[in-house]
Amino acid sequence: MKYPVYYLELDKEGNPQYGIEDIALVDAPAYEELFVSFSKEETFKFAIQNEEKRIITGAVMIPDKLVYREQNNQPFYVVATKETINDAAIKFASENKNNRIKLTHDTDTNVSDVFIFESFVTDENRVKEVVNFEHLPLGTWFITCKVENDTVWNQIKAGQFKGFSLEALFKMNPAAMLTDNEIEAIKNSLS
Repeated sequence: MKYPVYYLELDKEGNPQYGIEDIALVDAPAYEELFVSFSKEETFKFAIQNEEKRIITGAVMIPDKLVYREQNNQPFYVVATKETINDAAIKFASENKNNRIKLTHDTDTNVSDVFIFESFVTDENRVKEVVNFEHLPLGTWFITCKVENDTVWNQIKAGQFKGFSLEALFKMNPAAMLTDNEIEAIKNSLS
């Protein structure tokens, strides 16, 4: 069977409807990368006691990675270039969406007390790799969130949420038709 593959793109004319609306905490992220949670207590001078930091870091978008999608029972794959990912990260930040974190895609509202405080795209000049994500290519977009919501933090620690997923609208530019074997070869070359 052959599957269509589409490149994700933002609108070059600056149409505001294209871009990332929200980022959701999910149990099975489309990019198949889990976030790393940092909860180890750290000792500071003069500190009597320090609570958990409640910080999670993970990949939001990975360049050239085929992501399986289905619409109207029709399977296809989407892929984003480094340029599209960089543009999407900049657009998300420019629209001040650091509080746009949802619990799963099934919820309509953003969760309170969970926010992005760090967002960056790896490149050869600034951040080449991220601890625990060294296998991901340059051009990967990472976010780091502070989780002050007790319920959400307990859900993360319990493994209910394992990664990030986008709610976004991109233009889809046809790229190719690939067989199962070709898709598997591409996936293996990126692993």
